[in-house]
Amino acid sequence: MKKKQLIIVASLLTLIAVVALGLVLLVNREKPKRTLTLETSTSIASSKAKESSSSTRKQYKDPGKAATETLEKDKNAVEDSQKEKVKQILVQLIQGVGQVSSKSDVYPSAQSNSLMSSKDSLSELWQWLHDGYQYQENETSVYYSNSGDVYQIVFILSKGEQKVAYSANYLVSTENIQLATYKEGVHD
Repeated sequence: MKKKQLIIVASLLTLIAVVALGLVLLVNREKPKRTLTLETSTSIASSKAKESSSSTRKQYKDPGKAATETLEKDKNAVEDSQKEKVKQILVQLIQGVGQVSSKSDVYPSAQSNSLMSSKDSLSELWQWLHDGYQYQENETSVYYSNSGDVYQIVFILSKGEQKVAYSANYLVSTENIQLATYKEGVHD
């Protein structure tokens, strides 16, 4: 009987030793090292990068027409009352983006009706605004879309003779704008 007890105790001690060794190895195994690097850019560097890259971008003689060509085929203008509402929402978006102090702080928001726009497209708009471009409300066009709940927009930013035309979508049900594309050029 003592021999059986000794075998059971030895087996239990061996099992405990194996489990303990496994736990020690598991806890002490080498974990992959993770490093986090935060890179920030200054607005000066961003402006310089924008200036140097703008020479490689395509310049359009009539950027408004080029932006309009990116829209769906049927370009039926909406009624004036609907156009005015869209223009008011667009002004809120442009003012909201323009009031942000840093390009890195530009995000889609409900206050600026830009929840559908990407951070990148809003950051690009911020750059244009902070480079001195102004929204030309009288050159805004609003068209029906093939989707019943969406209007298509073409709006202009200008600085002297330079002109940037944006195409965008306006979702009627949420009153949000999604910036799509922009075209650069000069006034006719």
